[in-house]
Amino acid sequence: MFRGIQREESGSILILTLLVLVGALTIAMATSSVAVLERKLTDKSQKSVSAFQAASSGVEWAMKKINDAGKDDRIRDVFGEFSAEGGKIDCPSDIFGGDTKSSCYIYLLELGEESNRREVITDSNLLSEDIIAIRSVGLYGFEGKRVNRAVEAYAFPNCGAGEERVDYEDNDGEDKAICTQDFEREEYIGQNSWDDADEQCEKVNHRLCTRDEFEAMADANLLIHSSGEWTADEAGSGQHYLSNGSAVNDDEVMHFRCCRDR
Repeated sequence: MFRGIQREESGSILILTLLVLVGALTIAMATSSVAVLERKLTDKSQKSVSAFQAASSGVEWAMKKINDAGKDDRIRDVFGEFSAEGGKIDCPSDIFGGDTKSSCYIYLLELGEESNRREVITDSNLLSEDIIAIRSVGLYGFEGKRVNRAVEAYAFPNCGAGEERVDYEDNDGEDKAICTQDFEREEYIGQNSWDDADEQCEKVNHRLCTRDEFEAMADANLLIHSSGEWTADEAGSGQHYLSNGSAVNDDEVMHFRCCRDR
């Protein structure tokens, strides 16, 4: 009798032990699956962030090249000829600081025929100033396991090197933009009569700024010489207006700066 009871107890303990082991194994497998899933999500998130950073690096690289371009530079002069893939431009590898997993390519955008619609530029003969936005696609990882993210940014300000961009609304309510370049008196000693200042601006494919443009510069907190600067506005009888509103003879030595329409 006692032996039968002992066998039943042993069998119950064995079954209970097996149930506990199965339960523990199930919990371990579930925990392991969650851990693997979390690691995959973390890895994907890190790759996504890296791809976004690569895209941002492409925007910064393109923006600098556009800002450093001259007034008459063509896109091919700034970025080279386009690839066969409809305006696609590969980013240089050195902008990623030696990170071989990061890469990017960009598209330059212009204003399309439809209002407020941007289109990819496929003609590298266009002026660099026709670029209004940059679309950059960043990639992270190696072939077959890459993650890509895209960003888009306006290409403003995009005046040439050494110039300041000023956006303003003219008297007719139209949006305007100019690029302006300041010339210090010390650099052009003896060349600061109105005629000489006007000639100097023509040499750099600019013109003397108007009084309205100086007002826009003041609104943009651009430094203007308090003694006044030559403007393109004539006061009559051999005189021209200065940026401070006064009129002086054209043979007086004044600061000057040059403007061009953006």
